[in-house]
Amino acid sequence: MILNSNDSFDQYLSQFEPLIQTRLTKVYTIFQKAFPEAKFIFSYQIPTFKGDKNLVQFAAYTNHIGIYPGPQAIQVLLETFPKIRTSKGTWLIAHTLPLPVKELNVMTAWIRSQNFK
Repeated sequence: MILNSNDSFDQYLSQFEPLIQTRLTKVYTIFQKAFPEAKFIFSYQIPTFKGDKNLVQFAAYTNHIGIYPGPQAIQVLLETFPKIRTSKGTWLIAHTLPLPVKELNVMTAWIRSQNFK
């Protein structure tokens, strides 16, 4: 499915099975609450919360959800939670693990501190 910047999150969700839909909705809700002033768009075909620049992007894949907060946010996460799985500026959350809500909240707080001073 090719998504445009004005498409809805529900359109994105519709391509996934219910378990993945639930996980993506929780991630979306965490980001929406953390960045109420951000615009929600699709950039590079994936959900994106955008302020003056992209704040965070995320997407579901076969085995994981990828979170793209930028390399500095990944470094902060690794310093606080050294066991999280990362790859080149991406935080990989396996579908077999519970959603790391605490870690997501730490990440969003750091992103807010850098972008909404």
